[in-house]
Amino acid sequence: MELFRYEFIVLKWIDVIDILIMSVIIYEIREVFRKNVSTQLVFAGFFLFITWKLVDFIGLKMLKTFLDAFVGLGSLAIVVIFAPEIRKLLINISNRWWIYNLLRLRIQSKDENLLDYHAVIEAVYEMAANKTGATLIIKGSNPLFDIEKTGELLNANLTKRLLISIFNKNSPLHDGAVLIKGNTITAVRCILPISENATIPHEFGLRHRSAMGITEVSDALAIVVSEERGSVSVVHHGKILTNLEENELLDILVNFVNQMAVPFMPVKKIAKKQDPRIIK
Repeated sequence: MELFRYEFIVLKWIDVIDILIMSVIIYEIREVFRKNVSTQLVFAGFFLFITWKLVDFIGLKMLKTFLDAFVGLGSLAIVVIFAPEIRKLLINISNRWWIYNLLRLRIQSKDENLLDYHAVIEAVYEMAANKTGATLIIKGSNPLFDIEKTGELLNANLTKRLLISIFNKNSPLHDGAVLIKGNTITAVRCILPISENATIPHEFGLRHRSAMGITEVSDALAIVVSEERGSVSVVHHGKILTNLEENELLDILVNFVNQMAVPFMPVKKIAKKQDPRIIK
């Protein structure tokens, strides 16, 4: 079915759908590679692709044969080298499809929604008052089996006292992150991937960078207590919101648990104007 025709130019509905899908893919690729890959490397790949097509158009057969082999090997190398970036790309695209998120919410078990908000908040702010460093990862829909394997399985009910005791400086379990699924602490001492985002301010240390790393490759929500400043931060989809108050953290947790794919600025006063504490 034609949507538009002007002389020899014909635009159909299928063309519009094709353009929209490619626009989404190109945008997501740009967002992922902009934060994690050198600009020079991206331009080099783009230049090679243009050269390959130009050589084919001109008809330089010997050079075309060479570039065909080079591009074939290069495609395999790209999959291996950029495996983390490709995974981030697929996660970003899947999280943007509202139909997928709606179906995910419908099949999600009710038991996974029973997060004890107050136990988390009371433990987090008591540790913040004592300047006890901590990293809590609240699982979303994406499985975190690889992360669980790096730590020790616990599968204990989530309580304020348990969280505080885990991150006690004298505890053998305090080093690493805690994984939370629903109202269960599934694993402790977990090792998280480190973000390579060059825009992270220097005042954020390894704890914040690892929290950003796990949220770049999954839809999990990370809560970080700074040992140096005693501040509380939340990380989601590679964005950090710092210096949170208790009511702000509660609002974020409620929205995350109930909706999963919530905007990163759930607090009303933040949604009206870009908060300077939000770091992309």
